[in-house]
Amino acid sequence: MPPPNFAAINGNPALLLTWLQTNLLMAGNITDVPNPPGTASVGIIAPPAIPAPAAAVDHYTGAAMDTWVANCAGAAPNALPSYVCNYQPGQVRSVTLAAAANFCFTVTLNGCTFGIGPVAPGGVRVVSHANTGGNTLPQRAQTWAEHHVPANAQAITMLEPMLYRKIAPAMQATVFGIRVGGNWQFHFQSYDRLPGAGIRVYGVFPILLYN
Repeated sequence: MPPPNFAAINGNPALLLTWLQTNLLMAGNITDVPNPPGTASVGIIAPPAIPAPAAAVDHYTGAAMDTWVANCAGAAPNALPSYVCNYQPGQVRSVTLAAAANFCFTVTLNGCTFGIGPVAPGGVRVVSHANTGGNTLPQRAQTWAEHHVPANAQAITMLEPMLYRKIAPAMQATVFGIRVGGNWQFHFQSYDRLPGAGIRVYGVFPILLYN
């Protein structure tokens, strides 16, 4: 299958959802960027050679899916101007999403927690990536502190391991945001690795926001 049509997706960010129906996007090569402004030119490229047993398949249909990797070394016009939520082991990082880009990415979630703050004037939101080795309760505390809200505050939407690993315990998630009509919305693509290094893709799911 071909790489994404960057011109079309930049013009209509929702088309990224359509492309991901038949393609797996892995975010393990996303790297930290200066924050602020928190933006980078995110490329989507073919990964290093993957042996045949590692081919990605749709879990429900068995259809083959092409595999791609996102990185922060893209170049126009074959890239997506994006916000990047940085990641540090054992830490929490955040970025403010405004109107400087229409996409947001963070490195692969494989035990971490992704937090989404409430909408502010102009559609602005703060998102965060918290990690204490997949320990949900400490990651909740990290997230509340990073968003400067009291513990147990309902204002923060959290994508936690128990949500993106609902079907299988080793599932990973590529989390991304798209800005449509001035409003940010968020989704994740979930997958895991099969015996023999194959990849099983479970689909793309919306993250339902509290506010």
